[in-house]
Amino acid sequence: MSGENSGIFGLRKTGKTSILYSIERALDRKKSSSIFIDCQTLHLKSWNVALLFLIQELQKKFAIKKTDLKILENYSREDFVADYFYDDLNTIYRKNDRKSILLVFDELKI
Repeated sequence: MSGENSGIFGLRKTGKTSILYSIERALDRKKSSSIFIDCQTLHLKSWNVALLFLIQELQKKFAIKKTDLKILENYSREDFVADYFYDDLNTIYRKNDRKSILLVFDELKI
């Protein structure tokens, strides 16, 4: 809610993912928006395809029309992907009536 970033670290099977789901449920009760991204689905994707995946997940979650986004354009052209992603995030933000959106990344590999 404050616009800050946080992380949860710990050993396997200690409840980290359960905490993230709990945060999502609490935000939903407060009429705030969140989206859960399992990074195991992203780890083999190139950066531009991963950004496209994020936009598609947000588009589905918030029922944004595909025609309002750049996802119809080619996210494989790496020289324009950052611009498309920025424009698409702004479009989703403007069309989201709850305004703030928490992106929850689980199983992030560094």
